[in-house]
Amino acid sequence: MFDQIYGVVQTHPQEVSWAFAFMNAVWLLFTYFKQQSHERGMTRVQHDMNLDLERRKTVFTMKTSSYERYVRMLDEFGARHQTGLFRRMQPCFATYMESMVKANGDNVAVRTALSKFSQDVLIFIDEASQNFLKIRAETRTLKLTASDQLVAFFDALDSEMEKSMNDAQTFITDLPKLQLSGNQEEINTRLGVCAQSGAVLHRYSKEIEAQMRIELKEI
Repeated sequence: MFDQIYGVVQTHPQEVSWAFAFMNAVWLLFTYFKQQSHERGMTRVQHDMNLDLERRKTVFTMKTSSYERYVRMLDEFGARHQTGLFRRMQPCFATYMESMVKANGDNVAVRTALSKFSQDVLIFIDEASQNFLKIRAETRTLKLTASDQLVAFFDALDSEMEKSMNDAQTFITDLPKLQLSGNQEEINTRLGVCAQSGAVLHRYSKEIEAQMRIELKEI
């Protein structure tokens, strides 16, 4: 077989040279285009990786900002409508009690004092309700991209906040009547309910913060 190949080469040297030249050219072209294809593939991979990295950075930045805003809103709501509730209402209550003493049984003065206290309570309730609705709106936005675990925490916190707000508002409304009747036992019971609700809200808030940190790490 080799003798036959050698004979062909000896008999047709020019054609064989052209054949080898053609094969080398084809090989060089194949190698060139293969390299170009590889480089384009690597460029696409690098581009996709860069896009994914930018996307992750953008998502991380947006979520961090949203989480920080939400936690800050919770802290402000807790400080204003939970721990600072009675401190803020104390002047209104003191004014009411002073007016009741001055009324000395005068029905008109009593109604005036009660009306003024009711207005103060309504202002407080409206402010608390507005802040609660802002938190609820922020919660709905966060739920769009939150995990099932975080959504469950949001729902639990929302339910407890609403209950806590209703209990506090009822207590504030009933406080003058309870104070005038000397029902300190009921007052202490109501205070205990508010304190327990505040502790539950604090626990949910911490659980939400912990879950938020977990989800930020997973981005």
